[in-house]
Amino acid sequence: MKNSFWFLLLGVAFCTCATSAASFHVRWVCATEPLTTSTSLIENPSDFELQLQHHNGLDFMPVHEGLITPRDLPEIARQGRVLEKLGARFVILFNKENCSRNETGWTCSKQGPVQVGDLKVKDLWLRLSPRQIKTPFLNDHGHSLRLSFVFENEGFTLPMEYPEGACVFH
Repeated sequence: MKNSFWFLLLGVAFCTCATSAASFHVRWVCATEPLTTSTSLIENPSDFELQLQHHNGLDFMPVHEGLITPRDLPEIARQGRVLEKLGARFVILFNKENCSRNETGWTCSKQGPVQVGDLKVKDLWLRLSPRQIKTPFLNDHGHSLRLSFVFENEGFTLPMEYPEGACVFH
């Protein structure tokens, strides 16, 4: 079942980005199982294309990471309303010279204004990195994705955690 899931996901990524005869290369695909939020980074001749999709709609979009208290809920809801304007599916193009990969993961950035969904954001920053939580009772591995940007002079981050085995790299 899990192998058919990945074949389906890679097929979707290939079909989605094969809009022209230009060559492309899928660098990574991350997805939860069951499918909730998936991301992929596709290399085109001139840029990298980030594709992000919330498969179950915006009501299930991740909007916060870390500890929260009941007093935080109104602020998290406000931030969620801003993040919803990105849309349930979006694509962001990064110039190749603004992306890098090393042993700590992938980083891409884009300076200046960018239209993403219904938001005009600026200074986008993407980071996909390995994560490990290690305690005497737990040794958990996976990947963390952060898409950060500035909107109306305020910083926002769309976070996503993927468990071990949920990302495929090429």
